[in-house]
Amino acid sequence: CAVLTADITLPIDTNWTPIGNDSNQYKGTFDGDGHTITGLKVDIQSDNIIYAGLFGCLGAGGTIKNVSLADSKITCSGNRVYAGGVCGYNAGGTIQNCYNTGEVNGASTSTFNRVYAGGVCGRNYGTIENCYNTGDVSGEGTQDVFVGGVCGTNENSATIKNCYNTGDVSGTGTSSNASVYVGGVCGWNTGTIENCYNTGDVSGTGTSSYGYVYAGGVCGYNDGGTIENCYNTGVVSGTGTNISNTVCAGGVCGWNTGTIENCYNTGDVSGTGTSSYGYVYAGGVCGYNDGGTIENCYNTGVVSGTGTNISNTVCAGGVCGWNTGTIENCYNT
Repeated sequence: CAVLTADITLPIDTNWTPIGNDSNQYKGTFDGDGHTITGLKVDIQSDNIIYAGLFGCLGAGGTIKNVSLADSKITCSGNRVYAGGVCGYNAGGTIQNCYNTGEVNGASTSTFNRVYAGGVCGRNYGTIENCYNTGDVSGEGTQDVFVGGVCGTNENSATIKNCYNTGDVSGTGTSSNASVYVGGVCGWNTGTIENCYNTGDVSGTGTSSYGYVYAGGVCGYNDGGTIENCYNTGVVSGTGTNISNTVCAGGVCGWNTGTIENCYNTGDVSGTGTSSYGYVYAGGVCGYNDGGTIENCYNTGVVSGTGTNISNTVCAGGVCGWNTGTIENCYNT
């Protein structure tokens, strides 16, 4: 077990080398013991796969806990990008009682590669609990772009619990078929998100042809996962600007095939399509409920959907823009 025994301020010209990568994952225990690391800077521009953060990759059984990052800045651009304030890629470990107050930015420079960017962690296959982020998080890419205030993706049986974000979160897809998944807490979820909230503004933009934009106050795309006891107060916006873009914007979730329960939104939600033949789905709780379940949820924010070009289809609702699943005990004011 490695224990931090004092606060650390890094020299201004230090370019930090993240601890661990996919071939050499950190599987030990790092205990910050309540101390703060100030001035962490990671700047990586590479044609290779990038793991960026205080830790690059945390392996199964590994733990990062009780550490704070102040005035940090994570900036990286490369082939495939995993970027987070605390950890770029959590491959099965635990991150607990950590926070980040600096910026995180990830960009993909090659075709058909992905970006995972989060205030705490870029990609999560483990557990993240009692963590928060206050810095702005952004991602841009030519393939799938996953951006979240806490974590870019939360996959398989992974868990995000008792976490929050107050920073602005944005994602942009720039190439053919590039899709954007952006959420105040998590961009894409197949696991469990519980007792979490977001107060930052969330925006997703698709400038690519045929790409999708999923923007949600808590989660952009809930893909069979569970979101419970969560809320959003930030402004949520989704915009598609190229041919056949589909935009899904929701106060809690942009697109849902799983379960959303005991959640609410008070922020304004807007979906805009300026492309020809595109679709816009905007909802106070969920933009598009694709066979999923939404129960005991409500919205008090203003919801708007706009289509400005030929053959745009726009569906907007106080609770849900389009529903093919189950919605019960929900309301809009």
